[in-house]
Amino acid sequence: MSHYKELIYELVRTIYQTLEHVLPSNRKAVDEYLFHPSFWRIELLLRSTRSVNPKILSDVELVKMTESYQRYEEERLDANLSDVAYELDTTATVALITGAGRIERYVFPLIYLLLRRHLQVIRLACKHVLDTEEFVTLNESLVSILLAVDQRIESLEAIFKQTHLDVQARLGNFAFGIFQLSYGDIKRIPSDNSFATWTNPEGESSSTLVELEDDAKILAGGVPQDIVKYGIQDGYSVTNYYEFDTPTQGASIEFTQIEGTWSGHYRREFGGNWVSCILRISIRLASQPRITGKGEDFAGAFEFIGLAQSYQTYLDFTFIVEDEEEGTTRTCAGLLDRASNTIIARWKTAGKRGGQDEHGESFTLQRTPPNLLRYRYTPQQFAEDPVRSRWSFVCSAALHQAQAALWSRRFFEERFRERKRYVELTTRDLIVQMGLTPQVPLTQVERGELEYLRQELDPSEARFYQALSDFEIQKLPWHPTWGCDGCGRQITKSRILCIQCMSDDLSDNIDLCMSCIDKTPVKRGFTHDTSHAVVKVQQTLHDYHIVKVVEAARAAFEKTKTLFATLEPVGITKRNADEYSASSRPRCTYCERDILLPCWVCVICSTFSPLLECSYLTVSVPVATGTFICPDCDSNRVIGRNTRNGHLHTHALVRIRDIALPVAENSHSERYLALENRLDVLEQTVAEQFAALEARENERFAALEAQVDSRLSGLESRIETRLQGLEVVLRQIAAQTAALPAVYGQVVREYVKSPSVH
Repeated sequence: MSHYKELIYELVRTIYQTLEHVLPSNRKAVDEYLFHPSFWRIELLLRSTRSVNPKILSDVELVKMTESYQRYEEERLDANLSDVAYELDTTATVALITGAGRIERYVFPLIYLLLRRHLQVIRLACKHVLDTEEFVTLNESLVSILLAVDQRIESLEAIFKQTHLDVQARLGNFAFGIFQLSYGDIKRIPSDNSFATWTNPEGESSSTLVELEDDAKILAGGVPQDIVKYGIQDGYSVTNYYEFDTPTQGASIEFTQIEGTWSGHYRREFGGNWVSCILRISIRLASQPRITGKGEDFAGAFEFIGLAQSYQTYLDFTFIVEDEEEGTTRTCAGLLDRASNTIIARWKTAGKRGGQDEHGESFTLQRTPPNLLRYRYTPQQFAEDPVRSRWSFVCSAALHQAQAALWSRRFFEERFRERKRYVELTTRDLIVQMGLTPQVPLTQVERGELEYLRQELDPSEARFYQALSDFEIQKLPWHPTWGCDGCGRQITKSRILCIQCMSDDLSDNIDLCMSCIDKTPVKRGFTHDTSHAVVKVQQTLHDYHIVKVVEAARAAFEKTKTLFATLEPVGITKRNADEYSASSRPRCTYCERDILLPCWVCVICSTFSPLLECSYLTVSVPVATGTFICPDCDSNRVIGRNTRNGHLHTHALVRIRDIALPVAENSHSERYLALENRLDVLEQTVAEQFAALEARENERFAALEAQVDSRLSGLESRIETRLQGLEVVLRQIAAQTAALPAVYGQVVREYVKSPSVH
């Protein structure tokens, strides 16, 4: 038991070391896996179990027998787990794997073998994108073992209560105390978590564990891809529509008219709103009157089967699309008008509980390729001027196809701008729909722009761009189970923890998002204030790291506060700062300007030397040799750049907002110098804010000027084109007039000279 306890501790440590190499797209799923209650339940079992007395291991024969039995049982359990693909869905499956015997004999070997397998999956997540459900399945296997443990504790409780009043004390003497901490009202206590603090009693790791750590350095190298249940998700599935271009051999001519690709605009529900987009469906005759096909819009692709019925002037059809994830069935009923070669259709949806819901308006599908629908005329335009509408469509479509065939740089730059804008707007919209924070809601203009892009883009392109947006959401740094105490939304990107509004066991604290950093919520017995020390983390802060981060943050906060409190009363102000050693003044790591409060300090990189002699002031002040970040560099995301001191943007930062000086301990001159320094800080802050405001206004005016110039140049170009066309028409009229016989010219001249004309 002690042997597997050590193996599990080392294995968990290796998993957390591998975590930093996991792909951003898999990081959320892996964080949720590691933050699942099953992990702190396993830690309780490990911490509760007493190690074996070393004297027992002095018997060589006993050790040999134990190791032989251990290898045999481990190989048996591993073979049984392999038969079920390491997936334990119920406690019955656990009993099937272990066979006869009590769970305390097998709980640690089972956990070890499962975690070893899970480590391989996590290493695979360092190189390949995995399905999010993969890690949910891993947690379910651990939960099944813990449920078996709970059942065993319940049975032991019933036995011990017959002879002992203190069941927990009795459990402490049973099976090395493995169940003692798992009995009763248990909860997560991060301050007692032993995963990060555990050390091998012998001071060295076994050879097996060394191999595991070496393999972790190679990451996904040598890990078979077939160990994952849902497969590798690196690729993007593209639907092939070219197979529908060839008519079905031997089909009746009255049915072949419906075969091929159709496209048009329609409205659908997405994210709780009705949006307009392009729908493409491709139909093929399977065997009359059965039809099959594929379809897609920006939200996804689907396959369908249905029936068609032919009549003299029209052909009607119905096909069914089943959505297994949502448990719904959509039915599309349409009618093909043979004369106009158009389809008019409508969707109906049937839910799990039965009943049909007819949604959306009827829509029209035509033979126009989806990528050319953006140039097609509307019915109103066609009614006003049929010739002009058709001619404009033909010219625009021909230009589009020519530019695409010739790989025109201007053409692909425009497609790139569309993709970038679509992904940006959709990602921001999804963040709002999913209730995440921080949010930048779309304006009415931007919402109209997104609607326009959905109506113009080819469904294949729009679906790919939508997948990129979903991928951007998946790559966001998530913080599982934590919501903002200011706005109540799910926190992504930066999480702000107040280290003063925090329980002693670190299990609860005030959490804020970057949008609510200056709010002062009062919740769960905490009264937060903006002057409190807060820590900003970019990744999920697991129980494995929280103790070290909080202790380091509190130390950095106190030392930085002491530094600035010392600088103010001794008179190191903006006006005489040059007298203070340049290497000793705190400067921003990125812009290298002098640091003024408020500022951020890296918890990991910052150190402080005791004192420095300042010749001008003849006093001693502390020296900061760490990473300071000014608010501008932090808000502008400059922190993504590498720094000379090795600072990373994933490091935790503590905010120093203000330093209050004790009035009674300072002389009048010191208080005057401190006040002067604060006025300098205020003056610089106001100047920077005015400069930023002026820069933003200049940018807006420049953008407006560029927009006006662009529109004027466009108008000038259109007028010039029109005038050139008019000139051509006049030349043609003049040429035709010159070609008329002379007698017609004489008649015209006499008509012009006649009095009736005047």
